[in-house]
Amino acid sequence: MRLGGRSRFADQGLLPLIAVLALTIFWVPVWADHAQIHHNHLHHSHLHHKRGNALEMIQNALAVLKEVNKDRTENPNFNKDTFSESRKGARATAKPLDYSPESVKTARLQTRDSSSNKTSGNSPYVIPPELAKAARIVAESTVNKPTGDQPQVAANIREKYGKGRRHSNTPAQALVRPNGLYGYSAFESGDEAGDISDNKTAKATLNKRDDASEYWMATVDQTGQSPFAPSGYKVWRNVKDYGAVGDGVTDDTAAINRAISEGGRCGPDCGSSTIYPATVWFPKGTYLVSSPLIQYYNTEFLGDPINVPTILAASSFVGLGVITSDVYVSDDEQWYVSQNNFLRSVRNFKIDIRQTDTSAYICAIHWQVAQGTSLENIEFYMVYNSDVPSNTQQGIYMENGSGGFLADLTFVGGNFGAYFGNQQFTSSQLVFVQCNTALQVHWDWAWTMQDYVIESCTNGLTIVGGAGGAQGTGQGVGSLVLADAIIANTPNGIITSLYAENSTSLLLKNVGFFNVKTAITDDVKGQVLLAGGDEVLKDAWGFGRVTDAEGTGSFVSGADITTGSMNKKLLGTQAYVKSNLFTRRRPQYEDVKASDIINVRTFGAKGDGSTDDTVILNSVLSYAANLSSIVYFPFGVYMIQDTLKVPVGSRIIGQAWSQIMATGKKFEDIDNPHVAVQVGIEGDVGIVEIQDMLFTVSGPTAGAILVQWNVAESVQGSAAMWDSHIRIGGAIGSKLSKSECPKQSGKVKPACVAASLLLHLTPSSNAYLENIWVWVADHDMDVTTQDQIDVFAGRGILIESKLAWLYGTASEHCTLYQYQLSGASNILMGMIQTESPYYQPVPQAPSPFTPGSFPNDPLFKNCDSSSAACAFSWAVHKYCNGRRRH
Repeated sequence: MRLGGRSRFADQGLLPLIAVLALTIFWVPVWADHAQIHHNHLHHSHLHHKRGNALEMIQNALAVLKEVNKDRTENPNFNKDTFSESRKGARATAKPLDYSPESVKTARLQTRDSSSNKTSGNSPYVIPPELAKAARIVAESTVNKPTGDQPQVAANIREKYGKGRRHSNTPAQALVRPNGLYGYSAFESGDEAGDISDNKTAKATLNKRDDASEYWMATVDQTGQSPFAPSGYKVWRNVKDYGAVGDGVTDDTAAINRAISEGGRCGPDCGSSTIYPATVWFPKGTYLVSSPLIQYYNTEFLGDPINVPTILAASSFVGLGVITSDVYVSDDEQWYVSQNNFLRSVRNFKIDIRQTDTSAYICAIHWQVAQGTSLENIEFYMVYNSDVPSNTQQGIYMENGSGGFLADLTFVGGNFGAYFGNQQFTSSQLVFVQCNTALQVHWDWAWTMQDYVIESCTNGLTIVGGAGGAQGTGQGVGSLVLADAIIANTPNGIITSLYAENSTSLLLKNVGFFNVKTAITDDVKGQVLLAGGDEVLKDAWGFGRVTDAEGTGSFVSGADITTGSMNKKLLGTQAYVKSNLFTRRRPQYEDVKASDIINVRTFGAKGDGSTDDTVILNSVLSYAANLSSIVYFPFGVYMIQDTLKVPVGSRIIGQAWSQIMATGKKFEDIDNPHVAVQVGIEGDVGIVEIQDMLFTVSGPTAGAILVQWNVAESVQGSAAMWDSHIRIGGAIGSKLSKSECPKQSGKVKPACVAASLLLHLTPSSNAYLENIWVWVADHDMDVTTQDQIDVFAGRGILIESKLAWLYGTASEHCTLYQYQLSGASNILMGMIQTESPYYQPVPQAPSPFTPGSFPNDPLFKNCDSSSAACAFSWAVHKYCNGRRRH
């Protein structure tokens, strides 16, 4: 078969991975003076002198950063205790970067002599104000025009392999509008219905069609508000409103960092916060930066999807990551605990680091994150190592965390396309071309990699340090699945290590090697595990412990593996070797007119964390579904005291995870559970698209069923939800925080019993779920010390569907189970992450809930009351044909 050929997919399955739980940067932000320096404003000699001094400072700093950044990247930290007592004391403070002549001399000696006595780094540093200013002066007095064909290579490779597959299903309109205007929608009468057709304000915003030449989200009124933040707090932040120019000449670093941080947001000495969300908008343009852009907690970076902006790192760039999700304040302590670094998104960007010092270990994104996070639709441009053999640039540097989701990323050039380390992650549609090493994984507990293309690199996938064994590092790579992938024109396909039965588990599923010298090599033993050649195709191959359908386990030492059959309904039309698994990225509605957007606030919803919005939201959703319009929830906390009904035909998009918060009497009865958000009704077939939302409660709500999913797809993947999460407690407004539900109070407080079931895929439903985090809070997110709490929810995700895809989902801290498959079939789960409640076994499961309220609840009858290890929640509980499996 020739490279790029297509063939049908065999009935083979991707093994689901289950982890029972799972980058930081070293800078404190320095907001440099934003006064611009132009050649025509300064006397030439003065400018030359000023630039000369600044350039010398930058050269000295980069000489030091070559060693400091190298130490950081080559000595990555692992996760530390989530609830470390150190966070309750005084915080450490990193020292300013020392670029004195003595420090520079030492750094240069270390660079020349690798055997010299030097510390193993990890030393945090602050970019001092004078150095940030120098970086800006040099950046603005330099022509910043990267050379090379990387953008065209990225465009060609994406075109070749069919990337950028984002689409929306547009439901047929139920209403006829011959004049092109919004018509009247007749709602059913009753308490749940409302009439919004007379809302003159709303009609005024919808009175004509307009062209989608600009992205709709940038043109609508920005009405998002955080009800618990101070008055005037801004959720939407356009970087140009803060002084960014985007012309590729003006240094925009300080302006962008102001846009991120304004308003008392959660930065240093905060830990976490749900009070200060932000969407930071980047219009089209080229944004020149000379020091890191620090993404604060609970933040979206959103680039224009129609005219994707470029973030261009200047040749004077000082730091490690152009974008960073965390900041070191000591060797192993940061602003945010990596396992608690939730709610982040970066999407729609081109990040160009080609001009940066190729020996300073600079990366485009330093990504140290936990659940509810994503990177999507990003291109990374780096220098080719064929041009600069000693190049150290890399696209993503990730050393630890507890993620997470990555999708639709393209890496061109670089020493590493990506360097990964995290407890668990799911990544899909990643493309690497002309990298020295496409990606290296230095540790994980479990990782699912699906739809990967590695072309014309020196090394494909490198797996460092097996988990255990004589060569183990203590925290190596636990398990990894690579599915639907090709590695082409790359001498060394996969480099790994195979020690013993406690080593890394590796599964290749539907992977093709084309024109590779060696397909898979055990680097430690110097042994070829799978020979290369012009064409090597593997349906399923791997090493590690394999469990068959009867539960019998055995160790496979690098061989073909028999996997379960897979219904072709789970497969898509894309194929590298045989048919890939079906995937569908979130639609961004780039071609939608602003007149097709319905803003719930415009129609009267408050989202103020106190007003009952149930009736108006049900009216808006019904109205919009009739018109095939998109419903936009600007950020807010939308209270509902009865079921929110999402009809088939709905397309919903939030902002920075807009909240639907259930509260009130109807959700309090644990013996009569009540649905908070109902997606379709039984028997519905059609379209539902939901993204960027968060579903939660304000207690007591012991009888709440957070989300009931009833709709079935009309075309593949038409019933879908992306980047939307369920959170129970631990946040302001929930009445389920430290003050109400302290850890181990000695008894179950009725007011802290908060839900019966979090997500239910009913028997008649189909669902495509991507990056969905279902979490019962184990700590209070709105106190700096993040104290642990005891909040009780009965069940996590109940799956009765006959067809569903679950990519990058997690379910944590529920009492009976995190996932249950009850009579389900054709369910793809890759990967899933679970964690039992911290409070168990006090009380023992199933307390405080009684099994039987939902199908096939685990009974825990075999648990002796004296056992300290039995009565814990199930990670995955399966009930098939009258048999229970765990």
